Amino acid sequence: MIDDIIKENDWIVEGSPRKVFKESFDCCDNVIVLDEYTIIRLVRVFKRWIRQRRGRESYNSRPTWDFLWLNIKWVFEFNRMKKGLLQELSTYGEKVKIFKHSKDAYAFVIKSYLQA
Repeated sequence: MIDDIIKENDWIVEGSPRKVFKESFDCCDNVIVLDEYTIIRLVRVFKRWIRQRRGRESYNSRPTWDFLWLNIKWVFEFNRMKKGLLQELSTYGEKVKIFKHSKDAYAFVIKSYLQA
């Protein structure tokens, strides 16, 4: 499916780094990395879990204590793999944009693509 998507003129591939997405990096305009501070990611994990437990946000996986723990582990796993990821992405040069805040990434997308 990724081959069909990247043949189009306009597309966005989103998600955690996956090997299948790497083939899209050569033909994309920008690779945006959202590297929020660890504490912000942890707070968001907890808030999302609480909203899901209260029925205020839908979910694909039931918001159990085990699920919360898996998400907390994912936050720290990202921290462990981040250096290797950024090193690998450095081969794409100027097209790699790293943002510490989601609002900055959002502003970049708006400025680059929606105000053109």
